[in-house]
Amino acid sequence: MGILGILLSVSATTTVKVSARTSKQLDALQARVRVQRGRRVTKQALLEELVDRALDESELLVLLRAPKRPLSPRARKALLEYPVPWGVATSEEDIDAILYGEEP
Repeated sequence: MGILGILLSVSATTTVKVSARTSKQLDALQARVRVQRGRRVTKQALLEELVDRALDESELLVLLRAPKRPLSPRARKALLEYPVPWGVATSEEDIDAILYGEEP
């Protein structure tokens, strides 16, 4: 289904703040869709379609790219505090087997 596929309207909306760069990119995408399809599409419709497509992808981690600049000390600290124990012991060998397909 294309960008202008069937989109269901949602009664509740949420405001999403985006950077100026992302806003310009959405404008460019909106213009490209208008040229290709001959119809206008709202930024809301574009975002809904992009989210739907991202959730359909099996490789969701494509969205989690490395930052383009160094992390701030605050962000670095938050990442280091994020891991929490799950109650499962994992050895270095287990991790290597998972990452590299080796036998533990």
